[in-house]
Amino acid sequence: MKTTGYNLRSALSALGITELNDMQRATSAALSEPSAELMLFSATGSGKTLAFLLPLLDIADETLAAVQALVIAPTRELAGQIARVASSLGTPFKTLCCYGGHDINIELRSLTEPPQLLISTPGRLLDLLQRSLSLSQVRVVVVDEYDKSLELGFEQEMSAIFDRLPVGCRKLFTSATESIPMPRLTGVSQPRRLFFATDDDKGERLDKELMRCDNKRESLLRLVCSLKGRPCIVFCNYRESAERTASYLRSEGVSSALLHGGMEQHERERSLVKLRGGSANVLVSTDLAARGLDIAGLACVVHFEPSNTPQELTHRNGRTARMNAQGRVVVMLGPNETLPYPLDGYIPVAVPPESAPTPARNVTVYIGKGRKDKLSKGDIVGFFCAKGGLAKDEIGHIEVGDHHAFLTIPADKSHVVGMLRGLKIKNMKTKIALSY
Repeated sequence: MKTTGYNLRSALSALGITELNDMQRATSAALSEPSAELMLFSATGSGKTLAFLLPLLDIADETLAAVQALVIAPTRELAGQIARVASSLGTPFKTLCCYGGHDINIELRSLTEPPQLLISTPGRLLDLLQRSLSLSQVRVVVVDEYDKSLELGFEQEMSAIFDRLPVGCRKLFTSATESIPMPRLTGVSQPRRLFFATDDDKGERLDKELMRCDNKRESLLRLVCSLKGRPCIVFCNYRESAERTASYLRSEGVSSALLHGGMEQHERERSLVKLRGGSANVLVSTDLAARGLDIAGLACVVHFEPSNTPQELTHRNGRTARMNAQGRVVVMLGPNETLPYPLDGYIPVAVPPESAPTPARNVTVYIGKGRKDKLSKGDIVGFFCAKGGLAKDEIGHIEVGDHHAFLTIPADKSHVVGMLRGLKIKNMKTKIALSY
Protein backbone atom coordinates (compact mmCIF):
# COMPACT_ATOMS: atom_id res chain seq x y z
CA MET A 1 0.00 0.00 0.00
CA LYS A 2 1.15 3.58 -0.69
CA THR A 3 -0.65 4.72 2.45
CA THR A 4 2.04 3.43 4.78
CA GLY A 5 1.44 6.33 7.15
CA TYR A 6 -1.57 4.70 8.74
CA ASN A 7 -2.31 1.36 10.32
CA LEU A 8 -4.91 -0.52 8.30
CA ARG A 9 -5.49 -3.10 11.03
CA SER A 10 -6.21 -0.37 13.58
CA ALA A 11 -8.55 1.38 11.13
CA LEU A 12 -10.52 -1.80 10.55
CA SER A 13 -10.61 -2.52 14.27
CA ALA A 14 -12.18 0.90 14.85
CA LEU A 15 -14.94 -0.21 12.49
CA GLY A 16 -15.43 -3.44 14.43
CA ILE A 17 -13.83 -5.56 11.67
CA THR A 18 -11.21 -8.19 12.48
CA GLU A 19 -10.68 -9.44 8.93
CA LEU A 20 -11.97 -8.80 5.42
CA ASN A 21 -14.59 -11.14 3.99
CA ASP A 22 -14.26 -13.12 0.75
CA MET A 23 -16.05 -10.47 -1.30
CA GLN A 24 -13.80 -7.69 -0.04
CA ARG A 25 -10.63 -9.65 -0.69
CA ALA A 26 -11.76 -10.66 -4.20
CA THR A 27 -12.74 -7.10 -5.10
CA SER A 28 -9.42 -5.72 -3.89
CA ALA A 29 -7.48 -8.26 -5.92
CA ALA A 30 -9.54 -7.74 -9.08
CA LEU A 31 -9.41 -3.95 -8.92
CA SER A 32 -5.62 -4.01 -8.52
CA GLU A 33 -5.30 -5.32 -12.09
CA PRO A 34 -4.40 -2.66 -14.70
CA SER A 35 -7.35 -1.41 -16.83
CA ALA A 36 -9.79 -3.53 -14.80
CA GLU A 37 -13.46 -3.33 -15.80
CA LEU A 38 -15.62 -4.97 -13.13
CA MET A 39 -19.19 -5.43 -11.98
CA LEU A 40 -19.65 -6.40 -8.33
CA PHE A 41 -22.93 -7.94 -7.16
CA SER A 42 -23.18 -8.52 -3.44
CA ALA A 43 -25.89 -8.41 -0.80
CA THR A 44 -26.77 -5.12 0.84
CA GLY A 45 -25.00 -4.82 4.17
CA SER A 46 -22.18 -7.14 3.11
CA GLY A 47 -19.47 -4.45 3.17
CA LYS A 48 -19.30 -3.27 -0.46
CA THR A 49 -18.25 0.25 0.55
CA LEU A 50 -15.16 -1.00 2.32
CA ALA A 51 -14.56 -3.48 -0.53
CA PHE A 52 -14.00 -0.67 -3.02
CA LEU A 53 -12.53 1.98 -0.70
CA LEU A 54 -9.53 -0.11 0.37
CA PRO A 55 -8.24 -0.81 -3.16
CA LEU A 56 -8.82 2.85 -4.09
CA LEU A 57 -6.38 3.77 -1.36
CA ASP A 58 -3.91 1.21 -2.68
CA ILE A 59 -4.04 2.66 -6.17
CA ALA A 60 -3.85 6.37 -5.28
CA ASP A 61 -0.66 8.24 -4.41
CA GLU A 62 -0.84 10.56 -1.40
CA THR A 63 2.02 12.70 -2.74
CA LEU A 64 0.09 13.68 -5.90
CA ALA A 65 -2.33 16.59 -5.38
CA ALA A 66 -4.96 15.52 -7.91
CA VAL A 67 -8.17 13.53 -7.98
CA GLN A 68 -7.02 9.95 -8.51
CA ALA A 69 -9.98 7.95 -7.18
CA LEU A 70 -13.59 8.86 -7.98
CA VAL A 71 -16.75 7.42 -6.43
CA ILE A 72 -20.12 8.27 -7.99
CA ALA A 73 -23.26 7.66 -5.89
CA PRO A 74 -26.87 8.22 -6.99
CA THR A 75 -28.05 10.03 -3.83
CA ARG A 76 -26.69 12.67 -1.47
CA GLU A 77 -27.29 10.39 1.50
CA LEU A 78 -25.28 7.53 0.02
CA ALA A 79 -22.44 9.87 -1.01
CA GLY A 80 -22.27 11.20 2.54
CA GLN A 81 -22.25 7.74 4.04
CA ILE A 82 -19.37 6.62 1.79
CA ALA A 83 -17.44 9.72 2.83
CA ARG A 84 -17.97 8.91 6.51
CA VAL A 85 -16.59 5.40 6.01
CA ALA A 86 -13.58 6.80 4.13
CA SER A 87 -12.96 9.31 6.92
CA SER A 88 -13.18 6.61 9.60
CA LEU A 89 -10.26 4.77 8.00
CA GLY A 90 -7.96 7.57 9.11
CA THR A 91 -5.78 7.64 5.98
CA PRO A 92 -3.57 10.61 5.03
CA PHE A 93 -5.56 11.07 1.82
CA LYS A 94 -7.64 14.20 1.38
CA THR A 95 -11.27 13.25 0.77
CA LEU A 96 -14.01 15.55 -0.52
CA CYS A 97 -17.73 14.77 -0.77
CA CYS A 98 -19.76 16.90 -3.20
CA TYR A 99 -23.52 16.99 -3.82
CA GLY A 100 -26.35 19.39 -4.47
CA GLY A 101 -28.44 21.16 -1.89
CA HIS A 102 -25.79 23.59 -0.64
CA ASP A 103 -23.46 26.31 -1.95
CA ILE A 104 -21.24 24.98 -4.76
CA ASN A 105 -18.70 27.75 -4.11
CA ILE A 106 -17.71 26.02 -0.88
CA GLU A 107 -16.78 22.91 -2.87
CA LEU A 108 -14.97 24.94 -5.53
CA ARG A 109 -12.81 26.51 -2.84
CA SER A 110 -12.01 23.05 -1.45
CA LEU A 111 -10.99 21.93 -4.95
CA THR A 112 -8.23 24.55 -5.15
CA GLU A 113 -6.22 21.88 -3.32
CA PRO A 114 -7.63 18.79 -5.06
CA PRO A 115 -8.46 15.70 -2.98
CA GLN A 116 -7.01 12.31 -3.85
CA LEU A 117 -10.47 10.78 -3.29
CA LEU A 118 -13.58 12.54 -4.60
CA ILE A 119 -17.10 11.28 -3.81
CA SER A 120 -20.00 12.89 -5.63
CA THR A 121 -23.49 12.61 -7.05
CA PRO A 122 -23.72 12.75 -10.88
CA GLY A 123 -25.37 16.16 -11.24
CA ARG A 124 -23.00 18.00 -8.89
CA LEU A 125 -19.96 16.25 -10.40
CA LEU A 126 -20.87 17.43 -13.90
CA ASP A 127 -21.43 20.96 -12.57
CA LEU A 128 -17.93 20.95 -11.08
CA LEU A 129 -16.44 19.56 -14.30
CA GLN A 130 -18.01 22.37 -16.30
CA ARG A 131 -16.27 24.89 -14.03
CA SER A 132 -12.78 23.89 -12.94
CA LEU A 133 -12.53 20.23 -11.90
CA SER A 134 -10.18 17.94 -13.83
CA LEU A 135 -10.37 14.14 -13.93
CA SER A 136 -7.21 13.72 -16.03
CA GLN A 137 -5.34 11.94 -13.21
CA VAL A 138 -8.15 9.59 -12.19
CA ARG A 139 -6.86 6.03 -11.95
CA VAL A 140 -10.05 4.30 -10.82
CA VAL A 141 -13.74 5.17 -10.81
CA VAL A 142 -16.45 3.40 -8.82
CA VAL A 143 -20.11 3.75 -9.76
CA ASP A 144 -21.93 2.64 -6.62
CA GLU A 145 -25.51 1.37 -7.07
CA TYR A 146 -24.81 1.63 -10.79
CA ASP A 147 -28.34 0.73 -11.89
CA LYS A 148 -29.62 3.92 -10.20
CA SER A 149 -26.70 6.11 -11.28
CA LEU A 150 -27.06 5.02 -14.92
CA GLU A 151 -30.86 4.88 -15.15
CA LEU A 152 -33.13 7.15 -17.16
CA GLY A 153 -32.57 10.78 -16.25
CA PHE A 154 -28.85 10.49 -15.55
CA GLU A 155 -27.65 9.59 -19.09
CA GLN A 156 -26.55 13.09 -20.08
CA GLU A 157 -24.60 13.68 -16.88
CA MET A 158 -22.99 10.24 -16.85
CA SER A 159 -22.07 10.36 -20.53
CA ALA A 160 -20.31 13.70 -20.06
CA ILE A 161 -18.49 12.36 -16.96
CA PHE A 162 -17.24 9.21 -18.69
CA ASP A 163 -16.07 11.28 -21.67
CA ARG A 164 -13.72 13.12 -19.30
CA LEU A 165 -12.11 10.02 -17.77
CA PRO A 166 -8.61 9.13 -19.01
CA VAL A 167 -8.05 6.09 -21.23
CA GLY A 168 -7.19 2.97 -19.22
CA CYS A 169 -8.93 4.17 -16.06
CA ARG A 170 -10.09 1.20 -14.00
CA LYS A 171 -13.85 0.94 -13.55
CA LEU A 172 -16.00 -0.79 -10.94
CA PHE A 173 -19.82 -0.91 -10.96
CA THR A 174 -21.56 -2.17 -7.83
CA SER A 175 -25.09 -3.22 -6.89
CA ALA A 176 -27.02 -5.85 -4.97
CA THR A 177 -29.00 -6.78 -8.10
CA GLU A 178 -28.33 -7.04 -11.82
CA SER A 179 -31.31 -5.20 -13.24
CA ILE A 180 -30.04 -3.27 -16.29
CA PRO A 181 -27.50 -3.99 -19.05
CA MET A 182 -24.33 -1.93 -19.09
CA PRO A 183 -25.10 1.28 -21.06
CA ARG A 184 -22.88 2.06 -24.06
CA LEU A 185 -22.04 5.47 -22.60
CA THR A 186 -19.64 3.83 -20.11
CA GLY A 187 -17.42 2.46 -22.86
CA VAL A 188 -17.45 -0.89 -21.05
CA SER A 189 -18.53 -3.83 -23.20
CA GLN A 190 -17.32 -7.03 -21.50
CA PRO A 191 -16.79 -6.37 -17.78
CA ARG A 192 -15.70 -9.13 -15.45
CA ARG A 193 -18.56 -10.06 -13.11
CA LEU A 194 -17.98 -10.77 -9.43
CA PHE A 195 -21.00 -12.52 -7.90
CA PHE A 196 -21.38 -12.95 -4.16
CA ALA A 197 -24.21 -13.63 -1.72
CA THR A 198 -27.63 -12.16 -2.52
CA ASP A 199 -30.20 -11.00 0.00
CA ASP A 200 -31.89 -14.41 -0.34
CA ASP A 201 -28.82 -15.88 1.35
CA LYS A 202 -29.58 -14.01 4.56
CA GLY A 203 -31.72 -17.06 5.31
CA GLU A 204 -32.85 -17.32 8.88
CA ARG A 205 -31.54 -13.86 9.70
CA LEU A 206 -34.32 -12.23 7.65
CA ASP A 207 -37.97 -12.87 8.45
CA LYS A 208 -40.12 -12.15 5.37
CA GLU A 209 -43.83 -11.60 5.99
CA LEU A 210 -46.92 -10.83 3.91
CA MET A 211 -49.70 -8.92 5.68
CA ARG A 212 -53.09 -8.65 3.97
CA CYS A 213 -55.14 -5.76 5.33
CA ASP A 214 -58.70 -4.51 5.13
CA ASN A 215 -57.56 -1.04 6.19
CA LYS A 216 -53.89 -0.41 5.36
CA ARG A 217 -53.46 2.79 7.39
CA GLU A 218 -54.87 1.29 10.57
CA SER A 219 -52.88 -1.89 9.99
CA LEU A 220 -49.68 0.13 9.55
CA LEU A 221 -50.35 1.95 12.81
CA ARG A 222 -50.84 -1.35 14.63
CA LEU A 223 -47.69 -2.76 13.06
CA VAL A 224 -45.37 0.10 14.04
CA CYS A 225 -46.90 0.22 17.54
CA SER A 226 -46.21 -3.50 17.93
CA LEU A 227 -42.49 -2.79 17.43
CA LYS A 228 -42.45 -1.07 20.84
CA GLY A 229 -40.26 1.82 19.74
CA ARG A 230 -37.69 -0.19 17.81
CA PRO A 231 -36.66 1.71 14.65
CA CYS A 232 -38.20 0.89 11.28
CA ILE A 233 -38.47 2.31 7.76
CA VAL A 234 -41.86 2.52 6.04
CA PHE A 235 -41.55 2.70 2.25
CA CYS A 236 -43.97 4.51 -0.05
CA ASN A 237 -43.74 4.90 -3.82
CA TYR A 238 -44.42 8.63 -4.11
CA ARG A 239 -43.57 11.81 -2.20
CA GLU A 240 -47.21 12.72 -1.64
CA SER A 241 -48.12 9.35 -0.16
CA ALA A 242 -45.01 9.43 2.05
CA GLU A 243 -46.05 12.85 3.36
CA ARG A 244 -49.63 11.68 4.03
CA THR A 245 -48.43 8.53 5.76
CA ALA A 246 -45.94 10.35 8.00
CA SER A 247 -48.58 12.94 8.88
CA TYR A 248 -51.09 10.23 9.77
CA LEU A 249 -48.64 8.40 12.03
CA ARG A 250 -47.70 11.62 13.80
CA SER A 251 -51.37 12.46 14.33
CA GLU A 252 -51.74 9.08 16.05
CA GLY A 253 -48.84 9.75 18.42
CA VAL A 254 -46.09 7.86 16.58
CA SER A 255 -42.76 9.72 16.48
CA SER A 256 -42.09 9.78 12.74
CA ALA A 257 -39.62 11.41 10.36
CA LEU A 258 -40.03 11.95 6.62
CA LEU A 259 -37.56 11.52 3.75
CA HIS A 260 -37.98 12.17 0.05
CA GLY A 261 -36.15 13.93 -2.79
CA GLY A 262 -38.27 17.07 -2.68
CA MET A 263 -37.03 18.07 0.78
CA GLU A 264 -34.28 20.59 1.48
CA GLN A 265 -30.92 19.01 2.26
CA HIS A 266 -30.89 20.09 5.90
CA GLU A 267 -34.37 18.56 6.32
CA ARG A 268 -33.19 15.26 4.82
CA GLU A 269 -30.16 15.18 7.13
CA ARG A 270 -32.32 15.98 10.15
CA SER A 271 -34.72 13.11 9.41
CA LEU A 272 -31.90 10.58 9.26
CA VAL A 273 -30.33 11.92 12.44
CA LYS A 274 -33.67 11.59 14.21
CA LEU A 275 -33.95 7.91 13.24
CA ARG A 276 -30.30 7.12 14.03
CA GLY A 277 -30.48 8.91 17.37
CA GLY A 278 -33.83 7.55 18.52
CA SER A 279 -35.85 10.78 18.49
CA ALA A 280 -38.00 9.19 15.78
CA ASN A 281 -39.06 5.56 15.85
CA VAL A 282 -40.26 5.48 12.23
CA LEU A 283 -38.80 6.88 9.01
CA VAL A 284 -41.38 7.17 6.21
CA SER A 285 -39.53 7.35 2.91
CA THR A 286 -39.63 6.96 -0.82
CA ASP A 287 -37.00 4.76 -2.46
CA LEU A 288 -34.49 7.49 -1.61
CA ALA A 289 -33.75 5.40 1.52
CA ALA A 290 -33.54 2.11 -0.38
CA ARG A 291 -29.89 2.41 -1.40
CA GLY A 292 -26.86 2.26 0.80
CA LEU A 293 -28.20 3.76 4.01
CA ASP A 294 -26.89 1.93 7.06
CA ILE A 295 -29.09 2.43 10.13
CA ALA A 296 -27.72 0.36 12.99
CA GLY A 297 -30.24 -1.96 14.62
CA LEU A 298 -33.08 -1.32 12.17
CA ALA A 299 -35.76 -3.73 13.37
CA CYS A 300 -38.08 -3.79 10.40
CA VAL A 301 -38.62 -2.67 6.81
CA VAL A 302 -42.28 -2.12 5.94
CA HIS A 303 -43.46 -1.99 2.34
CA PHE A 304 -46.59 0.10 2.87
CA GLU A 305 -46.61 0.59 -0.89
CA PRO A 306 -44.65 -2.31 -2.40
CA SER A 307 -42.16 -1.42 -5.13
CA ASN A 308 -42.93 -2.06 -8.78
CA THR A 309 -39.97 -4.39 -9.32
CA PRO A 310 -38.52 -7.28 -7.32
CA GLN A 311 -35.07 -5.70 -7.65
CA GLU A 312 -36.14 -2.55 -5.81
CA LEU A 313 -37.88 -4.69 -3.19
CA THR A 314 -34.52 -6.38 -2.61
CA HIS A 315 -32.75 -3.05 -2.16
CA ARG A 316 -35.37 -1.88 0.33
CA ASN A 317 -35.06 -5.13 2.26
CA GLY A 318 -31.33 -4.57 2.47
CA ARG A 319 -31.78 -1.85 5.09
CA THR A 320 -32.30 -4.57 7.71
CA ALA A 321 -30.45 -7.81 8.57
CA ARG A 322 -27.17 -6.08 7.78
CA MET A 323 -23.74 -7.46 8.72
CA ASN A 324 -25.06 -10.67 10.25
CA ALA A 325 -27.80 -8.97 12.32
CA GLN A 326 -31.39 -10.21 12.53
CA GLY A 327 -34.02 -8.42 10.48
CA ARG A 328 -37.64 -8.41 9.40
CA VAL A 329 -39.52 -7.21 6.33
CA VAL A 330 -43.30 -6.88 5.96
CA VAL A 331 -45.11 -6.44 2.64
CA MET A 332 -48.57 -4.93 3.14
CA LEU A 333 -51.34 -5.54 0.59
CA GLY A 334 -54.86 -4.13 0.64
CA PRO A 335 -57.99 -6.11 -0.31
CA ASN A 336 -57.62 -5.56 -4.07
CA GLU A 337 -53.86 -5.16 -4.35
CA THR A 338 -51.65 -7.51 -6.35
CA LEU A 339 -48.00 -7.48 -7.36
CA PRO A 340 -46.55 -8.01 -10.85
CA TYR A 341 -43.98 -10.44 -9.43
CA PRO A 342 -44.09 -13.40 -7.03
CA LEU A 343 -43.24 -13.07 -3.33
CA ASP A 344 -41.33 -16.29 -2.81
CA GLY A 345 -40.63 -17.21 0.80
CA TYR A 346 -42.97 -14.65 2.39
CA ILE A 347 -45.06 -16.05 5.25
CA PRO A 348 -48.65 -14.78 5.70
CA VAL A 349 -49.12 -13.01 9.04
CA ALA A 350 -52.08 -11.40 10.78
CA VAL A 351 -52.43 -7.71 11.55
CA PRO A 352 -51.17 -7.13 15.14
CA PRO A 353 -53.70 -6.26 17.84
CA GLU A 354 -54.27 -2.61 18.67
CA SER A 355 -51.73 -1.07 21.07
CA ALA A 356 -50.45 2.35 22.08
CA PRO A 357 -47.42 3.92 20.41
CA THR A 358 -44.13 3.97 22.30
CA PRO A 359 -42.84 7.52 22.88
CA ALA A 360 -39.45 8.39 21.43
CA ARG A 361 -36.69 8.02 24.00
CA ASN A 362 -34.68 11.01 22.75
CA VAL A 363 -34.99 14.47 21.24
CA THR A 364 -32.78 15.96 18.53
CA VAL A 365 -30.99 19.25 19.11
CA TYR A 366 -29.84 21.56 16.30
CA ILE A 367 -26.63 23.63 16.57
CA GLY A 368 -25.98 26.31 13.95
CA LYS A 369 -22.22 25.72 13.70
CA GLY A 370 -20.29 22.85 12.18
CA ARG A 371 -17.04 21.41 10.91
CA LYS A 372 -16.11 24.46 8.82
CA ASP A 373 -16.49 26.56 11.97
CA LYS A 374 -13.95 24.30 13.77
CA LEU A 375 -16.66 22.70 15.90
CA SER A 376 -16.00 19.07 16.85
CA LYS A 377 -17.94 16.33 18.62
CA GLY A 378 -15.70 16.84 21.64
CA ASP A 379 -16.61 20.53 21.73
CA ILE A 380 -20.31 19.65 21.70
CA VAL A 381 -20.00 17.07 24.47
CA GLY A 382 -17.96 19.45 26.62
CA PHE A 383 -20.44 22.31 26.13
CA PHE A 384 -23.55 20.28 26.98
CA CYS A 385 -21.87 18.75 30.02
CA ALA A 386 -20.35 21.96 31.39
CA LYS A 387 -23.17 24.39 30.58
CA GLY A 388 -26.16 22.06 30.44
CA GLY A 389 -25.31 19.81 33.35
CA LEU A 390 -25.63 16.60 31.33
CA ALA A 391 -23.57 13.51 32.03
CA LYS A 392 -21.48 12.20 29.15
CA ASP A 393 -23.58 9.05 28.90
CA GLU A 394 -26.71 11.19 28.44
CA ILE A 395 -25.39 12.56 25.16
CA GLY A 396 -26.23 10.20 22.34
CA HIS A 397 -25.78 10.31 18.59
CA ILE A 398 -23.87 13.32 17.22
CA GLU A 399 -23.45 14.30 13.57
CA VAL A 400 -21.36 17.33 12.59
CA GLY A 401 -21.95 18.81 9.15
CA ASP A 402 -20.04 21.59 7.44
CA HIS A 403 -22.10 24.42 8.94
CA HIS A 404 -24.43 22.78 11.45
CA ALA A 405 -24.58 19.86 13.85
CA PHE A 406 -27.18 17.61 15.44
CA LEU A 407 -27.12 15.63 18.65
CA THR A 408 -29.59 13.56 20.62
CA ILE A 409 -30.28 13.84 24.33
CA PRO A 410 -32.86 12.08 26.52
CA ALA A 411 -36.40 13.40 26.05
CA ASP A 412 -36.67 14.14 29.77
CA LYS A 413 -33.64 16.44 29.48
CA SER A 414 -35.08 18.60 26.70
CA HIS A 415 -35.35 21.57 29.11
CA VAL A 416 -31.57 21.87 28.88
CA VAL A 417 -31.94 23.42 25.42
CA GLY A 418 -33.69 26.44 26.93
CA MET A 419 -30.87 26.87 29.42
CA LEU A 420 -28.29 27.00 26.62
CA ARG A 421 -29.99 29.56 24.38
CA GLY A 422 -27.83 32.68 24.05
CA LEU A 423 -24.70 31.00 25.37
CA LYS A 424 -21.57 30.75 23.23
CA ILE A 425 -20.18 27.39 22.18
CA LYS A 426 -16.42 27.45 21.62
CA ASN A 427 -16.66 31.24 21.93
CA MET A 428 -19.19 31.38 19.08
CA LYS A 429 -22.73 32.65 19.37
CA THR A 430 -25.14 30.42 17.47
CA LYS A 431 -28.64 29.00 17.33
CA ILE A 432 -29.34 26.06 19.63
CA ALA A 433 -32.84 24.63 19.40
CA LEU A 434 -34.92 21.47 19.47
CA SER A 435 -35.27 20.04 15.96
CA TYR A 436 -38.84 19.02 15.18
